[in-house]
Amino acid sequence: MSRTVVFVASTMNQAAIFSPVAGCLEQRGWSCTGLSLAQYYRSNVIWPGSSPTEKVELVNPAPSSSPPWNATPRELELLGRHCWNEAKELLETLKPTVLVFGNDRGFLERILARRARILGARIVLVQDGSLTSKGLQTVGMGFLGRARLAFRQAAAQVCPERFGLSPIINAPTPPYGTGDNDAIAVTDLYSAKLLLERGVPPKKLHLTGQPRFDRFCHLHETSRQLADILARRYPKRIRVVFATQPMAKWGEVAVEDYSRYLTAVLSAATQMQERLVLLIRPHPAEDDSEYRRIAAAVAPQASEVVTDWDTQTLLAASDGLITAYSTCATEAIILDRPLLLINPFPVQQGLPYHESGVAQEIHDLAFAAAAIRETFIDGSGRHRLRRARTRFLAEFVGPVDGRAALRVADLIEMTAAEC
Repeated sequence: MSRTVVFVASTMNQAAIFSPVAGCLEQRGWSCTGLSLAQYYRSNVIWPGSSPTEKVELVNPAPSSSPPWNATPRELELLGRHCWNEAKELLETLKPTVLVFGNDRGFLERILARRARILGARIVLVQDGSLTSKGLQTVGMGFLGRARLAFRQAAAQVCPERFGLSPIINAPTPPYGTGDNDAIAVTDLYSAKLLLERGVPPKKLHLTGQPRFDRFCHLHETSRQLADILARRYPKRIRVVFATQPMAKWGEVAVEDYSRYLTAVLSAATQMQERLVLLIRPHPAEDDSEYRRIAAAVAPQASEVVTDWDTQTLLAASDGLITAYSTCATEAIILDRPLLLINPFPVQQGLPYHESGVAQEIHDLAFAAAAIRETFIDGSGRHRLRRARTRFLAEFVGPVDGRAALRVADLIEMTAAEC
């Protein structure tokens, strides 16, 4: 049996999840390749560390300048055809035993999965981020649409090389976890429950924890060094990370609304700048220059843009987190840092942070200063949030013991052995 695994990543988050798993497998003698879809998705994928050893990227020669979700039907067909042909050549060269995905809903991921099946490879899905019951359901099809799709699927089974792409182009996007997977590495009990409700067979689900969180068990020395640096730079001041998101860039909110949000948070921090400083950590997909401009204009003494430390290390070395909605909210809870969600946007949280008692959440920017003071300075908010932490971690985060990557590697090996 071949011992080759291909990790398919379209985001930096997925690369961060897969890298420690690939390291475990390479120590066991597996050949691991990181396959980036960054060119197709107009994203930025950087593999942390040295694993996987081999790294390749699908080149996008399609005429469309748009990512798949903005492409016209004709552009999408051309994009899919390019990916279909390139994936064949690449996978026939690599001859993978297993393909590992972080997303089974993506257009290109489904093309690669179909190509893998034609070659007889197994497929493992590793949960990427927090699952939610909101907005992930398949759009319904009428009787005629279902009949056409069934015909295309039947044709693809008979002649996969000629007709294998057609069902992918014409089918609705499936809910997360319901794709063509042999096994799913699930982070937590809540996610497992959601997947069961979506009809995923129980035998496919394996509770592993999140490999990206393994790093928290080894952050102590690095974060202590950074904490010492920050303490010297901001003596007698509470250091709060302000994690931003490219919401305006991705079209989730209006640019004016996002600018108003940033200005309100920074202005609130200036009211207590003798006791608190905001460490602005831009999302990896964002340009930090705009944040530097706004910080200098609104809160030059109460804020600093930080890009030379990753979010996890920065959080571990700091005293709390402010964000609108982000996966780093979960990281703050893991690290036992107070969490304040300032979310004036019509976007709901992926997890019930406020409802579970592990975060304070406000929607009116007029209360930003009061919420910051209560959560990080007065101390009353901190003690209240801590009480619900253990229960929240058990239900929504899963095991954080430094062994999640090992468990995912075990699952990949077990799935490969079933070939």
